[in-house]
Amino acid sequence: MWFDRWSGLAAAMAIQGCGGLTYTFAVYSEHLKEVLQLSQERTDDIGAAKDFGYSFGIVGGLLYNFYPPFVTVSIGALLHFVGYMTVSITGKS
Repeated sequence: MWFDRWSGLAAAMAIQGCGGLTYTFAVYSEHLKEVLQLSQERTDDIGAAKDFGYSFGIVGGLLYNFYPPFVTVSIGALLHFVGYMTVSITGKS
C-alpha cells in the first residue's frame, strides 16, 4: 500500500497529539473527574494505567526493530483491546 507524505504527516500529528496527553494529565484530570463523575481513587487509577501504558513504549520500539510492522501493530491492537475491556468491565459499579 502506498502512502504519500501528507498521510505520514497526519499520522505523525495524531501520534504526537496522543503522546502529549501523557504529560498534561494533571491539567485535564479534574475535568475528567467532573464530567465522568469519578471518585478521586478512580481518577488516580486512570492516571496509574496511563503511566503503566506509557512504559510499554520501549517494548513497542524493540518489537518494531526485530519484527515487521504488522506484528507490532497487531500486538498493540490486542493490548489496546484487553486494556479497554478491562477498564470497561471494572468501571461498571
